[in-house]
Amino acid sequence: MTKLQEMPPIRILVVEDNSIVAEDIALSLKELGYEVVDKVKTGEDAIQVAQASHPDLILMDINLS
Repeated sequence: MTKLQEMPPIRILVVEDNSIVAEDIALSLKELGYEVVDKVKTGEDAIQVAQASHPDLILMDINLS
């Protein structure tokens, strides 16, 4: 890429079982210029989405129900 070309946004997967918290995180990330590939509630869903979408980063709640 040349200096004039913009870098693609960093793609992030949000894993959070509280939908209000997940939405707040996603909105904050979007405002900062990141691309949120998805918001999921379980580790199993996170694995499926990560395999399909190949995010650059996964933000995961460590206390999923």
